[in-house]
Amino acid sequence: MNVTKGNILDLDSTLSLVQLESVLPKSGQIRELLEEYIGEIPAFTFMSRRLANSISDTLEYDAEAPTIPLM
Repeated sequence: MNVTKGNILDLDSTLSLVQLESVLPKSGQIRELLEEYIGEIPAFTFMSRRLANSISDTLEYDAEAPTIPLM
């Protein structure tokens, strides 16, 4: 995963998080609730938003900063 402009998570680099969906139920009430509250791909959506928020809250924006790996 990459960070651009100092504190913006590059969502294109988070596509591997889609694999997290495999740990969630594929159907049933829990799946329906997750989709209702979070979205069609709840694990990916939750983790990518959580990471993006944490990065933007922790690091400073810099329009000139290069894209760097998250770790």
